[in-house]
Amino acid sequence: NATLHNEDEINKKDIRIGDIVRIERAGDVIPHVVSVDLLKRSSKTIKYKFPKNCPSCGSKVEKEYLVTLSKPFNIDDRDRLMKRLEIPSGLAKASSVEKVSKRSIAVTLHQGLNRQIRYMMAALDYRVVRLIRVRIGELTETSLKPGQWRFIGRKDLYKIFNHAND
Repeated sequence: NATLHNEDEINKKDIRIGDIVRIERAGDVIPHVVSVDLLKRSSKTIKYKFPKNCPSCGSKVEKEYLVTLSKPFNIDDRDRLMKRLEIPSGLAKASSVEKVSKRSIAVTLHQGLNRQIRYMMAALDYRVVRLIRVRIGELTETSLKPGQWRFIGRKDLYKIFNHAND
């Protein structure tokens, strides 16, 4: 079994529910779907339609990251990040990109592809030296140090999903 979460990649390879696919190791955990075996495709396969919003709550959740780069960010690359870039896990794009300092940018995503920001920046010849998720929806947590965690409660879930429904 293989799972896919990238709509563009599923459409590009015409992968359907019930297909037999060829996969290869692409990283530490997530396999890469190489191709569909069209000779084994049943007439009962179903073309998958991605929901526009979360099936559970109906929202789109933004994730914001502070990205520090190994060299100064060229503002001309902003538009390229907000268009579709080919990365190992498929096509990716940022929802917004704001220059914070000479070598730092704030990137907002709706996608959640594996190592998405690092791969996007590498496609533009940047190396990420520091990556911090600063927000999920409206939820921010400044009291936690790297590696620390805490349980989230009902109020936190409201913060995460409230903004997405605006």
